[in-house]
Amino acid sequence: MLEAFRRDGGLIVEGMFDRAAIDAMTAAADRRVPEFSPGSATQGMGAAGAAFVGANTVRFSSLPLLDDAYFDMLDDEVYAAIADAVLLPHCGSDWVNTGQIMYIGPGETAQVLHRDADN
Repeated sequence: MLEAFRRDGGLIVEGMFDRAAIDAMTAAADRRVPEFSPGSATQGMGAAGAAFVGANTVRFSSLPLLDDAYFDMLDDEVYAAIADAVLLPHCGSDWVNTGQIMYIGPGETAQVLHRDADN
């Protein structure tokens, strides 16, 4: 997995999380999405950020407040092993800074492939 991550810059690991955890997170996020207006996120960049995020996209953070399933995902051994292998050579410890949901609405323009915060 690490070889693929380093080569491709990311991974899709099918079956990594059980269906119950995914369903719990999805249901919790679905309950919260009506609190946010599409196109209201700007990522702190004003009009340029709004255009980048999209007029028909809803974003929100604070996933740990939604459901304990989020913590179960963070506690996954494979997830932790990959994070440790990638991050710990460059720092003394690691932690999750942001957990975010994005609901991309119909007709939304695709974002260009990018790294957040240019990292």
